[in-house]
Amino acid sequence: MAKVRVTIEFQNDGGDISRHEKEITAPARSSKEATERQAQQTFADLQKDLIVGTFFDALPDPDGLYKAGKQRFPLEEVFSSSYFDQVNAQSVWLEIQNTLINVRFLLATARGYKELEPPHEDDFSKNGLLYNIHFDKMAQFDLAVFKLTKAEDLLLRLVFEATGAAFVSTDATNWDRQLIWDRVKDRLKDRASNARLSSMEDAEYDNLLRLIREFRNPSFVQAFLSYRDRVAHRISPSVDYPELYTTVEDRAWSEVRDPQGRVVGRTKGFGGMRSNAEFQFHHLYEVAKKTFQHYLDLLRQLRQISILDPPVSPIE
Repeated sequence: MAKVRVTIEFQNDGGDISRHEKEITAPARSSKEATERQAQQTFADLQKDLIVGTFFDALPDPDGLYKAGKQRFPLEEVFSSSYFDQVNAQSVWLEIQNTLINVRFLLATARGYKELEPPHEDDFSKNGLLYNIHFDKMAQFDLAVFKLTKAEDLLLRLVFEATGAAFVSTDATNWDRQLIWDRVKDRLKDRASNARLSSMEDAEYDNLLRLIREFRNPSFVQAFLSYRDRVAHRISPSVDYPELYTTVEDRAWSEVRDPQGRVVGRTKGFGGMRSNAEFQFHHLYEVAKKTFQHYLDLLRQLRQISILDPPVSPIE
């Protein structure tokens, strides 16, 4: 084991310095080079922590989606569907807000790591620190992507709970996996068979359908979801540095035609490595940020829909 002594000094605008020290016991590194790499990574993580607030503040703030307070019910309502509709909708709003707060922090952390990446060297053996920071960056970003996509599932759960939990049978195992977009949209259109939907004013009901329809509609949201699907279910798409990612051989052949347009052969390349990344992080980040803002804007409008806005009383 080795002793690691860390000293941090903060100097304010007036020149005052506060000093903080900590001694840590950690596994000993095998060489001077390994110790140097560990020091560089530790400094990068520290610098990321110090600058992440700048990127966090630049992202949308989900605060206010959840309205804290007490829910009050007459005794006869406690044993009715209305009680569960309102209590569960309130709980789902809290889950949505917490999830989006987490997304905000993860995106900011990923962006902070990107800020610290050293220049890329043609000699890949010199890119050790860069690659480590890149992997940290993408781990945070991809988790943010999954969490932001989860907000869609939570919206479906919110609508399900607030409309009497009638879209699917809750008796089945893993019944919540049946809450998919097509099924929920179809059930929402069947207004006459749902008492909660039937009780809404026509204008408000039409607004609910519009907001649900617009949630996934923009092209940038489709691009965001396409990236998420590739990360989750397919070969990982390359970001920034193609040499770090898997390249799968393309099985397709290209036709060779003579001057008369007749096919006379086929050709294809073999081997090789992708020379350009499929995505640049800055572009992916802006797409995720825009999707985050879009989701949050629509969720705030959905919060104004009467059946999705369970009444609460201030906490005294």
